[in-house]
Amino acid sequence: MPVPATAWVSAALLLLLLLSGLFTVRGYRIDGQTLRVRRLLHETAIDLRGLRSVKPVPSILAGTFQLVGNGGLYSISGGFWRKGYGLIRVFAMDMGAGLELCWRDRIVMLTPEDPDALLAELRKRLR
Repeated sequence: MPVPATAWVSAALLLLLLLSGLFTVRGYRIDGQTLRVRRLLHETAIDLRGLRSVKPVPSILAGTFQLVGNGGLYSISGGFWRKGYGLIRVFAMDMGAGLELCWRDRIVMLTPEDPDALLAELRKRLR
């Protein structure tokens, strides 16, 4: 007996919700020279060595085009492209204001709950 199409669609949606939940951005913390992006079951490590600048931005997603990743189910994360910037990595809890971290070869965007506190901590690590 074949499985009804609605069962496959329901299973796919449930899997999407589960996977998105596992990779949701829950916050950030600094551990020495590493910025850790807190996820549900793990952390993504971002090496802060060579960080050249960090600045607040009014909207982290303005003018971006999503290439890969999660565009808003629980959080926003993945690879995005922006004219004048090129490829950027986004680890965001919302689509609002955030921080832009720049290295010689990459850009990362974040949306911390307390942008001023994280900005001050990151500026201590500038090279």
